[in-house]
Amino acid sequence: MTTPDAGVPRGPAEGQDLRALMSLFPTGVAVIGALDGAGRPWGMTCSSLCSVSLDPPTLLVCVRSGSPTLAALERRGTFSVNLLHHSAQDVAELFSSGDPDRFRRTSWHLPDSAAAGPHLGDAAHAVADCRVDGVRRVGDHTVVFGRVDRVGVDTGPQRAPLLYGLRRYAAWPSGGSVAGPDRSRRGRSTRSDMPQPEESAPVQSPEEVLRTSGVPFTVLDHVPIVGQADAETKLGLATEQLLKTMVFRTADGGFVLAALPVTGRVHYGRLARAAGVSRSKLRQAEPDELGLLGMEPGGASPVCARPDVVTVFDASVTRMGIVYCGSGRADRTVRIQAAQLIELVEPTIEELSS
Repeated sequence: MTTPDAGVPRGPAEGQDLRALMSLFPTGVAVIGALDGAGRPWGMTCSSLCSVSLDPPTLLVCVRSGSPTLAALERRGTFSVNLLHHSAQDVAELFSSGDPDRFRRTSWHLPDSAAAGPHLGDAAHAVADCRVDGVRRVGDHTVVFGRVDRVGVDTGPQRAPLLYGLRRYAAWPSGGSVAGPDRSRRGRSTRSDMPQPEESAPVQSPEEVLRTSGVPFTVLDHVPIVGQADAETKLGLATEQLLKTMVFRTADGGFVLAALPVTGRVHYGRLARAAGVSRSKLRQAEPDELGLLGMEPGGASPVCARPDVVTVFDASVTRMGIVYCGSGRADRTVRIQAAQLIELVEPTIEELSS
């Protein structure tokens, strides 16, 4: 007799459920490139890439249906797939940012007349030239099937692939292998001399997370500020648009972020309940602990790359329009639509204000 898995949700899945699921499936990172009818380059960062067939060699990529890169590759009928190496995180972020000058800010070329799209020679350790072999619209994205005409692999110094998962970038461990699964459940011993993964890469800052998310936002540069009075007097921001983030630690070393209007006061019992911890096990984080989240004192943000952080928003934030919140730094403030911030962070919603 079997019983349903604990924690399996009931009811239809939504977009945020799929996003949470796929964040747990790390992948390589590629830039898809194409030329439009005038020969201008277009490109975007893509992790939705997989092989389809070896005979004939075919792969697929999934592209947002409104993307100008998609329009270019459909018109030209060809595209390039640039697999990025571990030192090209800045290129991955650039091509996911929507920056119109992305091709002026990175090195690219067309090696010959057979090139199907831009080759990012410095950032890619392998490039495939593909012909469009079919497209299929699925919801808000388009699946593009590409017949692979040729593949070029960097024969220079070996470079580890760039990976993306759990909303952050990482490099494939040195040595080219990772530790195998623990087989102790099958009654077999594990080997202590198995290759072990490198330590985790530094946590992305909130701004880096925002840039790679594709969510529109702007950043205000200013002198370092601390608190509501500074935001109002030095930046001239309206109180009703200010969002503050409070950072807490739990007894087991975890973090809880609480985001609420700047004039609100946290009800600690409600926050603890929403975070699933005991009130007595919750304390405010020390300033030097913010670095573990990619933040600095005065720059606490509701956006965090660490997947083990619990984030709770006050219910009133769901009714706000444009908000100003921390960027991770005391001298920069993020301006963003509250609804898009909530969609990105996927917080627990609770009546936090006492």
